[in-house]
Amino acid sequence: MTVMLSLLEKLGSFHSAGFRILESIPAVRATQGRLGLDSTSRQWRRLEPLRAALIAAVPESSFYLIALGSGRQKSSFDLHQSNIQIRDAMLLLRPYVTSVDAAAFFDRYKVPATEQASARQALQFAHAAAARTAGQSPAADSDAAVSRSSTLTEETTELLQIARWWPAAVTEASSSTP
Repeated sequence: MTVMLSLLEKLGSFHSAGFRILESIPAVRATQGRLGLDSTSRQWRRLEPLRAALIAAVPESSFYLIALGSGRQKSSFDLHQSNIQIRDAMLLLRPYVTSVDAAAFFDRYKVPATEQASARQALQFAHAAAARTAGQSPAADSDAAVSRSSTLTEETTELLQIARWWPAAVTEASSSTP
């Protein structure tokens, strides 16, 4: 069942108009919540690889105010806690962020112009995480972008845009790290 749900999520079936209409029915909404198909749980799962990788690079950014539930459903508190952990790790990685020539990355991964800023951030932080993990000294000048989000929704949207490019950025950073 979990594999099927993950497959449907990766295919984008949960974002279709028909699925959204079904979400308006209370019984369907309750079932979605229990199965972790609600938007908060889906967003949390999409951020999880980014959060886990950044915590591996910056363990001091990990904290748990409450233990996360073992089920698939995540609360807005869980999502907020993940956002904070990601942003804390990014703040601690800022001294390692340097300018990157992202043109080849954009070409290789066919990054649309509208997503290049978030893809560049993903690439910068992937390089920063690799540098910190390798024990390199912080850079003299940081070129990290600063978040301007002011709500959980804005923050989550911004981090989801970075998370979308994270796997490719890590691959790129690991192939160019000596």
